[in-house]
Amino acid sequence: MRVSGAPNSHTDGIIALEGLVETDWTPATFTMNWRFTRPGLVQFEKNECFCFLTLVPHSVLDTVQPVLHDISDNPRLQASYESWRDKRVDFSTRLARREPEAVRQGWQRDYLHGYDAEDNFKPFYHLSKRRLLEPREDG
Repeated sequence: MRVSGAPNSHTDGIIALEGLVETDWTPATFTMNWRFTRPGLVQFEKNECFCFLTLVPHSVLDTVQPVLHDISDNPRLQASYESWRDKRVDFSTRLARREPEAVRQGWQRDYLHGYDAEDNFKPFYHLSKRRLLEPREDG
């Protein structure tokens, strides 16, 4: 289990630390650890998320072997990346100039919708928002 602070949120004056906890074999509890970013007091409000748990099959991590490649070894990937980069730079430039269409758009949504830089739909399986089941009582 990956233990961390709540994603996409923060608490002023303190930062969440992360860790992997092997919850598959231990009956023990674990702690959520925090580091103050400056002297002072921090208070979590009632119902405020102070810990986020992400399932991680930790034994699988030991089998992952990263391999480094130069992007130029894959001309199609390099061309796709360069197309995305150029499109991103162009959009960012137009947004900085406050061009109406770019401002209206606000941000590029290609990834969110599963499209590559050439507007081709790519993924076999794509989720832009995951909706997990609510915990249930055992019994």
